[in-house]
Amino acid sequence: SLADVVLDSYHAGGCTTTREAFEVGALVVTLPAQYLGSRWSLAYYSIMGVTDLVAETREEYVDIAVRMATDKAAAEEVRVRIVENRHKLFRREEAVEAWMDVYKTMAAGGVRREGTEENEGERE
Repeated sequence: SLADVVLDSYHAGGCTTTREAFEVGALVVTLPAQYLGSRWSLAYYSIMGVTDLVAETREEYVDIAVRMATDKAAAEEVRVRIVENRHKLFRREEAVEAWMDVYKTMAAGGVRREGTEENEGERE
């Protein structure tokens, strides 16, 4: 292992990078921000049921990273749970079905953005 802990970048968190880190059992510490681009790691951890490395504040982000880098037993316990649950991120039939439903709805014209000219009259 080249790194004891991977730090998810703030404001633009990992997506592919996080998945690749999980594939090798790496620990990714994340601090989700408000927008989608920073919430991929949180989403992956939520699917796996492993949220120990998800911080809510900058201070907690630092604390978690330091603890995982210095407490080898705690880090190994989290690493084992990541390895045991990472399969939940890949080849998920329900994800394929959910995307198919979205595309079918869009193709049928059922998705409209609020505030666009074409549906302004619908709100009146």
